Amino acid sequence: MIKSVSLIIAGLLLLLPGFFTDFLGLLLLLPPVQKHLTLKLLPHLRFSRMRAAGLARVLAVANI
Repeated sequence: MIKSVSLIIAGLLLLLPGFFTDFLGLLLLLPPVQKHLTLKLLPHLRFSRMRAAGLARVLAVANI
């Protein structure tokens, strides 16, 4: 996920005019830089699970 976000940000930085933004965009394309960012950002991220609505099991009981 962090790799995808870094690729999107790199693409946006490469679209912006300027030497500095192009340099940062190219840096974000390098796998070692992506790995370093992942290791730095991973402790600060929170992951949670959510259930999709309507996918719960329903037990049908018939009273005849």
